[in-house]
Amino acid sequence: MSGPALWLSFLENDDAGAAPRLRIGPGPDAPEVELTDRARWVLAAISLPRELAPEAAADDHRRTRLGSRLWGSGEITARIPYQHRSTIRLALGDLRTRLRERDMVLEDYVLIDTERGRYAIRSEQLTVDIVDLYEVRGDPDELDRRLDAAVGDRRRARLAPVCSHLLAEGPLRELEVAIGASAVRAANTAPEPPTPLIISPGGQEADPEPTRPGHSRRRTVLARALAAVVLVAAAGALIPVLASGHHRRIRALGPPRVEVSGGVAHTWSNPQTAGGHAGPEIMPRQHVLIACRLKGFKVPDGNVWWYLLASKPWSDRFYATADTFYNNGRTSGSLRGSAFVDPTVARCS
Repeated sequence: MSGPALWLSFLENDDAGAAPRLRIGPGPDAPEVELTDRARWVLAAISLPRELAPEAAADDHRRTRLGSRLWGSGEITARIPYQHRSTIRLALGDLRTRLRERDMVLEDYVLIDTERGRYAIRSEQLTVDIVDLYEVRGDPDELDRRLDAAVGDRRRARLAPVCSHLLAEGPLRELEVAIGASAVRAANTAPEPPTPLIISPGGQEADPEPTRPGHSRRRTVLARALAAVVLVAAAGALIPVLASGHHRRIRALGPPRVEVSGGVAHTWSNPQTAGGHAGPEIMPRQHVLIACRLKGFKVPDGNVWWYLLASKPWSDRFYATADTFYNNGRTSGSLRGSAFVDPTVARCS
């Protein structure tokens, strides 16, 4: 192995973006390798073991033959947003070029078998913080140590919305709980504030308020317990609960309209995070009745428009990015050149 270890980070703090970030070493201050969107998505899809992506498109026989950490190209494609599918070879070329600029060799980090469409991460050289944390989710001390290495201040750590494209609901929720508990532990280890100085009317330092034996200790324990409750609530605010749905009542400002999809696409109950509960997939060339459009999670090509899907089985409960559809009256062919959104679709309110 010729190059230094790389760190693929899915964790974000207040300043980090939503996409996976490739760094030379752990921590938010490590030098970052700039990649194209498709290279980041493909690298992210390859890096996830199957226990964190149980919905991958492969039957049991194929899973057994390839092994738990070796992906087929079809499985990788199933985990990549529609805009970057069918670009695995190009994405690996982008990645190879960027690493070569830093005197690194792609094959030091990724096992590549293009003839059979098989890819895997060389775990000894590339660390993925989501996988890293999931493996130690039951060991608080080790989890705290790895979070500190990944984000510096684990009280601010949260899971990037991009995970909702790649991770199943169960593992994601387990990590949210574990990281939330770590944030509480970090806050509880902060030094206690000094006892306030009380000045008597005469300008002399006064004795602290007398207390009954044991009362001060009970008061301290109670204060810490209340602080822990507050911190648990704060941790819940810091860590987006991506498994939650989109609960605001949506009303269309016009009649529904039929749009045609350009390929397979995921649907989600929360368009703001491209997450929540996963709905049935949209199939290629499928005609879908759209209730209305609204702005939400920005997909990698910059499109922020999402459609509320009125057709069954979505029934006004799931959304898809408008990138999924032609948006220009076409019903076949490439999506290249199609609009981000059909302006004739009514807005949501």
